[in-house]
Amino acid sequence: MRRLTRRVTRLGGLLVGAALALAPADPAAETHRVVIERFAFVPAELSIRPGDTVRFVNRDLVPHTATDGEGRWDTGTLSLGAAARVTFEAAGTFPYVCIFHPSMRARIRVVPE
Repeated sequence: MRRLTRRVTRLGGLLVGAALALAPADPAAETHRVVIERFAFVPAELSIRPGDTVRFVNRDLVPHTATDGEGRWDTGTLSLGAAARVTFEAAGTFPYVCIFHPSMRARIRVVPE
């Protein structure tokens, strides 16, 4: 009887562990896209929620970056077709620029629900 109880307990633990491993970390989190084209970030203003991710994609022939104005994050240099992801955990307003083309400016607003 004890063996059966142990097996059932172990099996239950395995099933719970598997369910937790397969569950998304934050089912409400979304991925948004910012396209870099014609020397502009599109959209130039983006509102998201904490935990969301922004995927930056360069569609220009020249390299660009998306670099936070206060140095909190940076995509690194993105050549044609390259992409980078940044996840925003904290609420706030995050203006950013391309370090190669400082006239390229945009802003991400992270607003709580």
